[in-house]
Amino acid sequence: MALPRIKPVKPPTTFLSLPLELRQNILLQSYKYKRPERDHENTIASLLLKYGNSASDVRSARFFFIRDRRRRRHDQGQERDLEFYRMDKWADRLIQVHEGLSEDMVFVQQKWREAFEKEIREISKWRKELSLKLKEKEREFGLRNRT
Repeated sequence: MALPRIKPVKPPTTFLSLPLELRQNILLQSYKYKRPERDHENTIASLLLKYGNSASDVRSARFFFIRDRRRRRHDQGQERDLEFYRMDKWADRLIQVHEGLSEDMVFVQQKWREAFEKEIREISKWRKELSLKLKEKEREFGLRNRT
């Protein structure tokens, strides 16, 4: 009678034994940043351009566009700093769980920041579009002589 074969005991899979790419992908998904404000359709300047039909409306739109642009630049800087701080705090918490995650977190934090910066750039696009619409309306009402 033959003895039954004993399968070698395979050590259980742990998070740290997962392949690097899979581990980093899981870590990437562990933090969701607060999306930057994107309510560009309802700014005073965009509403004045959309529904206004006088030179006065266009002048007011220019005023609010400039004011909002200055305020938003300041707000975006603060928003970026605060979000990067939150990312750093979360990364620190994960590293406290296990020191072995510190190398993974360098890559993961970089990806978090890149994704957030991409959102900021997307928001900037609508501002440029609004600026072009504003210039077009100013030309239409004879408020802008430049081409």
